[in-house]
Amino acid sequence: MTDVTYSLCQDCLRLNPTHEGGCKCGGETCSCSDCTETIKQLINGCLEYKTLGLKKPIQSWNAKTGTQ
Repeated sequence: MTDVTYSLCQDCLRLNPTHEGGCKCGGETCSCSDCTETIKQLINGCLEYKTLGLKKPIQSWNAKTGTQ
């Protein structure tokens, strides 16, 4: 995932390789510096919601489906 920049869905946390339009779930996507940092932390395995700047805990995550 190093050659493509991703945007992060603000609802399901799915990674989207495009910055146009929204996510499959209907959520808005963002690629600002804060969201880019969140993407890096998620890819590195961080699920601590406070570290990620989320409002509630998440149980699992992967790039294709987002949170479960």
